[in-house]
Amino acid sequence: MLVCTVLVLVSRRLGFSVDAGAFYASAADDADDHPALCRRLISSYRMQRADNQRTVQQMRRAITAAVVALGVEVAGFTVAVALAS
Repeated sequence: MLVCTVLVLVSRRLGFSVDAGAFYASAADDADDHPALCRRLISSYRMQRADNQRTVQQMRRAITAAVVALGVEVAGFTVAVALAS
């Protein structure tokens, strides 16, 4: 399970926040317009979340596959113990 998750995460960079310095530099024109600044901030968070969705879905699939593989392994050991006794 750990290997699957690491393989997905190594090639991706997830972001769960907005770079404040870059955001305020790009939003300098709207500094006095609070509603516009809030809309820009909400838009930035939504874009960041959308960018993360593909990686999060891959992580879910990798973890699901790892759990299924673990279940198959446990079932295999159970059969092996039953046949050995």
